[in-house]
Amino acid sequence: MHLGPATTTLPPHIDRNCAFTRMSDNESTSWIDENRNRHESDDQWIRRRDFMRKYVDNFEKNRLICLSKVYVNTKYLGCDYDSELVKQVAELASGCGGDVPARTNAEQRKLIKASRGRAEAEKSKRKRPADASTSAPPAKMAHMSVDGDIKMYVQFFSSLRVQLMQTDKNADSMQMLNQACGKQRRNWILEKDADGAYVLSVDQVTVLRQKFENDTPTVKPTLCNIGVHHLLQTARVDIKPSERPGALTYDLLKGGVDPDHCFVETIRTCLGKVGAFLASSMTSKKDSLARLTEAMDRQNFDLLIDEQHTGGWNQELTFSIASGAIILAERTIGKKECTRINEIKLEIAGVLCEHLSENQKEAQLDPVEGRPVYKLQL
Repeated sequence: MHLGPATTTLPPHIDRNCAFTRMSDNESTSWIDENRNRHESDDQWIRRRDFMRKYVDNFEKNRLICLSKVYVNTKYLGCDYDSELVKQVAELASGCGGDVPARTNAEQRKLIKASRGRAEAEKSKRKRPADASTSAPPAKMAHMSVDGDIKMYVQFFSSLRVQLMQTDKNADSMQMLNQACGKQRRNWILEKDADGAYVLSVDQVTVLRQKFENDTPTVKPTLCNIGVHHLLQTARVDIKPSERPGALTYDLLKGGVDPDHCFVETIRTCLGKVGAFLASSMTSKKDSLARLTEAMDRQNFDLLIDEQHTGGWNQELTFSIASGAIILAERTIGKKECTRINEIKLEIAGVLCEHLSENQKEAQLDPVEGRPVYKLQL
């Protein structure tokens, strides 16, 4: 008996302007199995594939692909989207098991071992002597497990650096993390903790932790950029159990720098590279502001120049990078100077170019009291 394809009822409150008449029986849906991205882990792909299969008769192909990517991006990467879109995808996901927590890598490994190891387990039972002990393992096994994890993560982060170096040369920092971690079958995530600080982690290891004064759209790309810079450094890799309550299991220390100091120390290193480039381009015909902007751009930093009116003719001019978390220079402009702001910008840029080129290994970043901000000491 022939049964036609069943139609799927959309969850309530879904915008049906996005839906369409289901595909004809003759239209192939094999494209779903060919839609996997190379950076996706097995767990991510299985969930996204199931999502598309569930609603293939309800959405146009490109729309369905977009919805499936929003689904995995919010679930695994912590990405933010329009609230209505997130609500729609959450309702769709609940109809295909999307509310089930994602498996950890350890859980996936256990499943693989269980499915592949039944025969070996039966053999070992047959070979075990009749009086063999079946008591619980000694307490020191827990310690050995931690040591095993640490050894494994040291090797992993050493390999991750190589994978990051082999990513697409045109990829941004988020794409680099997707590609490199995907090849290693690991997940990375960037989210806020209970203290309001952003935490970048890979698997069960915290890479960096940093608070920001303002939640701007550039904060997450900035943190990913800093994280990639840090992971690409050739310094010694160490892993230690985390001591922060409620944190992940382990902390990454690269060159002795822990997650709480990763942000500022990595930027200090990057400013040294900025200074080296500026020193090598002293003969450039570009003005000081263009040279400084180019040098920052080479480290994927956007140079921000903010002009704030503080009353009357007075203005506060601020040069900063890293979404405003690093102040390079500040200057108050009064009434007599308000007509030459562009000249003053060039003057400040000139001072910064000279200072950074002369202090490539000694850039001093001091915390600003009462604010999650650092200031370059000129």
